[in-house]
Amino acid sequence: MGPATGRQTETDAKQRVFRLFISYAKEDEKIAIAVSNAVQTALGPSAEVFIDSGLRFGLAFQDEIKKKLDETDVLVVIHSGSLKPAFAFPGMELGYFIHCMQSESILDFPRRIVPIYLETPPDVLAGTEGVNIGISRATLSRSLSRIMKRA
Repeated sequence: MGPATGRQTETDAKQRVFRLFISYAKEDEKIAIAVSNAVQTALGPSAEVFIDSGLRFGLAFQDEIKKKLDETDVLVVIHSGSLKPAFAFPGMELGYFIHCMQSESILDFPRRIVPIYLETPPDVLAGTEGVNIGISRATLSRSLSRIMKRA
């Protein structure tokens, strides 16, 4: 930040890393890993993509997740539509991130939520522009089965 202005200087802007957080239910882990790899490859060193597989053992994971969400520019929510427990972690992550967005005052880049979904976005994000993967759940299941057979 520039002295007494609270704004980023040109040097700060060049060094800034764009932070994404991939939120997903365990049932959607393969999709989340593919999205994480694709985003990191596309954005290279200018981005840091967090996925919970990066958490170290022995940490208070909920505190670590909140710390990462505090630093996040874009929350990517993976939604395949498969049944999940009512209080899965993506719900906590989404709620916490929405709170972060609402309590932030001045930002050079407003935080965003981007849902990535198979057929329909999650109800809570239905009004948010997202990315429809464009395949059915059945097609995804067949593709994942073929990949698992090769591994």
